[in-house]
Amino acid sequence: MKTSRDTPTRLTAQPHSQRIAGVLITGVVLTGCVTPAPEPAPAPPPPSVPVMDSVRTSVYPNVTIDPRLEGLVLQAEPIVTREPSAGLLTVRVPVRSGYAGVLVLQRRVLFLDEFGSVQNPETPWREFTLAARQRTVLEATSLRDDATGWQMEIRPARPE
Repeated sequence: MKTSRDTPTRLTAQPHSQRIAGVLITGVVLTGCVTPAPEPAPAPPPPSVPVMDSVRTSVYPNVTIDPRLEGLVLQAEPIVTREPSAGLLTVRVPVRSGYAGVLVLQRRVLFLDEFGSVQNPETPWREFTLAARQRTVLEATSLRDDATGWQMEIRPARPE
């Protein structure tokens, strides 16, 4: 009597489509388990190059008037003196209203040292009024005797 041991086993070939499906499933399973390596961080941007001011310090205007006041506030040549006794710098800037109504404005004067640094950075804005076609002289005196330069700024008044 023949037993199953005596019968040679026959290797059945799997159909080609089953083998491909098995390989694909194995590949999908293995691919799903593997996490991709993180992408490298982007390189930092290159440092920016400072834009050089095209206006030389020697010709930078001492009086700057807010562009909204163009034609409304007119300025004459500033008068700058140094007091002989204390050595303090005094600046007088004649201004005139070119407007037919009242202008409420603010101004501040910054005094500079020999390197162009502001000596009085917390200088408050001071309010003044120009009546129609009125002329006045805005005046300021430095608090230190080593002031070598100055800048006056004029703008429309702002509520505090």
